[in-house]
Amino acid sequence: MGERIDFPILFLFAGQHGNERCYFCSILHYKTSYLIRFSFTSMERNHKSLELTLEPEISYGEFQIGESIDKYMNLVEKEEGEYIDWDSYIVKDSDKLNLWCSGSGTVYAIRFDIHCFFKGQDLIGMPILVFLKMLNKEPYHVEIIWVPTKDDNHGQNQHVYDFDLNKSGSKGLEVWTWRKRIVSILVYNNDFDK
Repeated sequence: MGERIDFPILFLFAGQHGNERCYFCSILHYKTSYLIRFSFTSMERNHKSLELTLEPEISYGEFQIGESIDKYMNLVEKEEGEYIDWDSYIVKDSDKLNLWCSGSGTVYAIRFDIHCFFKGQDLIGMPILVFLKMLNKEPYHVEIIWVPTKDDNHGQNQHVYDFDLNKSGSKGLEVWTWRKRIVSILVYNNDFDK
């Protein structure tokens, strides 16, 4: 028989303090009763501090539709893709938050794939019926769009709900759902799409 090896017990906790994510670790060796504790923090962007605003202007935290992308160049990276009529920028240290720009460099749309906080709740993953009640507005158009996931043979039939946010229809909201849950959101103002 080999020698018995005693492993310590490890406790790991995570918490949030302001914009800092804090991690606490305790190691307890049950035989010797030695207790070692340490902690460290991470200055990750706290996405819950960002909030989608639809009126009077569309914004998400510091990112506002109608602003020049130059204002955000230290916060974004240009995303390579096959976009025809616009440039796409991904916000650094974000969960796929995209800013779309017109040819003049004006932000005209913001796209959310992982998180989108509105009225204190994350809309991504939320049931569409809960969102409709929260928004208290009916879509003017609903359609089904095939979205490839791996290739053209694998994908999802996503329901897309379109909302007008002003009388002229230039400000809008698209809510993309799959299996009745929100998977992505696009807010835009076509007045700046020039």
